[in-house]
Amino acid sequence: TLLLKDGRGLVPVPVADIRYVAAEGPYSRVHLGGRSLLVNHLLAELQERLPGKEFVRVHRSYIVALAHTSRV
Repeated sequence: TLLLKDGRGLVPVPVADIRYVAAEGPYSRVHLGGRSLLVNHLLAELQERLPGKEFVRVHRSYIVALAHTSRV
């Protein structure tokens, strides 16, 4: 579980629920299946916090969960 900052405080996000993360300027949007969360973290910061064996940065603006990816 990651604690991520959104506009109202800290939100616990289970790592297993994360499908992908997309950069949105100085923020990142964490996609969790049927919903998304805009957080006050740079993509590079989230890349350091996510397990490297489970997530791959496929573009300068995207990190994807390998468990939810058929090919890269």
